[in-house]
Amino acid sequence: MYYPNCPFCKGTFTEIAKIITESDDGIKTYHHRWFQCKKCKKKYYSLATEYVFDDSLDYYMYEVEENIWTEHVKLIKKCKQKNNPLCNCDSHKLAKNVGYENFICTDYTLRSEE
Repeated sequence: MYYPNCPFCKGTFTEIAKIITESDDGIKTYHHRWFQCKKCKKKYYSLATEYVFDDSLDYYMYEVEENIWTEHVKLIKKCKQKNNPLCNCDSHKLAKNVGYENFICTDYTLRSEE
């Protein structure tokens, strides 16, 4: 269930920032994305958790307050190694600890079934 359109106005999304982290034990890779609706300008965050051991994926999507979203996006964009899950910069630390309240949806998919 990857929303191709905004759940509120059906507008399309623009990805603004993304970064990858991994679990301390190395069995999960986290794909963090911050994006917004082109039409209504609502701000969103998604977390896709990739499980190495069974090739599955959990997906969570949240609506984020604009001031918090903007602050987090600015920090994420500072990282020069966004695709390096072992980077220990402030951007990666934020991504590992981020939590938002306005839950929109979740999905669990075995990628081999897609």
